[in-house]
Amino acid sequence: MSIDLNPGVADNNVILKGNIQERKFSGSWMHASVAGAKPMGAFQLDLQLTQ
Repeated sequence: MSIDLNPGVADNNVILKGNIQERKFSGSWMHASVAGAKPMGAFQLDLQLTQ
């Protein structure tokens, strides 16, 4: 799964790429620009369900 945190803009985007397993979304994030995408590191989000 990929999530673009700045959709509709062609430069200076942050993109999260990863998988959801056991209520955690984890993977790698990258900085994308008109020159290309550069991997920046890893991330992990703990998903919480609310009512």
